[in-house]
Amino acid sequence: MPHDTPSYLRTILNKSRLLGANLLQRQSCRYCQLHPPETDLEDQIPLCRQCRELVFPRRNRCYRCALPLPESSGGSIRELTQELDSTLLCGECQHKAPAFTRTVCAGDYRTPISHWINNFKLRRDVRDGYLLTQLLNEEVARQYTGDALPHIAIAVPLHWSKRLYRGFNQSAWIAQQLAPSVHFELLDCFRKDYSRRDQKQLNRQQRQRNLRGKFHLKANIRSQIQGKHLVLVDDVITTSATARVLSQQLMSAGAARVDLWALARTDKTDFQH
Repeated sequence: MPHDTPSYLRTILNKSRLLGANLLQRQSCRYCQLHPPETDLEDQIPLCRQCRELVFPRRNRCYRCALPLPESSGGSIRELTQELDSTLLCGECQHKAPAFTRTVCAGDYRTPISHWINNFKLRRDVRDGYLLTQLLNEEVARQYTGDALPHIAIAVPLHWSKRLYRGFNQSAWIAQQLAPSVHFELLDCFRKDYSRRDQKQLNRQQRQRNLRGKFHLKANIRSQIQGKHLVLVDDVITTSATARVLSQQLMSAGAARVDLWALARTDKTDFQH
């Protein structure tokens, strides 16, 4: 390019190159990086069919907490109906049911999903955020074919210092992306106190103790959630300790029902100790 090219033209050309690169990038599979036929990219989600089946397999899950269940608990994976059976419950939910009614997630928190979530959450790579949120949106549509959708979405809160460090609340971002298709209202319900101990470093019992007294329902919220069907939105469900605390507070404040949606769910074996 000649050196005397006007600056505005250089700007346009640079933007065109970026746009072309993005178009090419959207046409490739996010996992295998190959360029499948357009008909192989379902619903504009950048995953080829083979990788989608590999990374996001249909599986039996606990209706309440979405914990993956053994194949023998409800027929083979290939024979699963579109909507999960409400009688499919893990041992913990049978023994001590949480205050939330049901959980929907896009997939399991393992490679490559865990890598994509960390890219989105820690590096603000919205490409991975969009991919996972699109898949969660599809799963919500599939799972709620015979059920009423929530009226109000509540993002799992971050302490202000962590939100400032990251630049955003990833759970609120997910809820905002889902809002146009689900048609729910977004509500900021909780204030979170600072915790010196990061939940990621704690086991199941420590997580539960660490959350005591950390979340506070805002005073002006009660009248807005009375008799409403709510959904808590999060990026990852690990032990579901946070969701149990928040849903219990919401139900005690007068909510009619609380559900839980997340991008991914960890396997219980990761947090047994």
